[in-house]
Amino acid sequence: MSDNGSGSRQGRNAAEWVTLTVSIVVLATFIGAALYEQFALTEPSGVILRVELQLDQAVRRGDRFYVPFEVTNTGGDPASDVAVRFEVRRTEEVIEESDMVVPFLPSDGVEAGEAVLMSDPAQFEVTAEVGNFLAP
Repeated sequence: MSDNGSGSRQGRNAAEWVTLTVSIVVLATFIGAALYEQFALTEPSGVILRVELQLDQAVRRGDRFYVPFEVTNTGGDPASDVAVRFEVRRTEEVIEESDMVVPFLPSDGVEAGEAVLMSDPAQFEVTAEVGNFLAP
């Protein structure tokens, strides 16, 4: 009498071991990616805004000076109607100011623009500040 298929198998063949190993690696990769995303990539809640002037890239066009800038939201929530105020100062005196509004800034978003000034940014101190905004 032959014992084909009626008894339990003694071991696993190479294909079964490879399949098991690949399955464990894929499962561990998914679990690792989920944990990394949960703990390492979590953005802080709320809106965190900053504005950065690029004074070294200012350009004169006609009688105006165009100063590039970027408004960045590093927070986890979006913002709308972000107010940005630019000031040109001579020592403590404000000699020019300009306001603009960024209509929408998503979480982890950047919006670029140009401030248009009458005064030469190379001769005066130019600052920019983020003001009020709405939470959409």
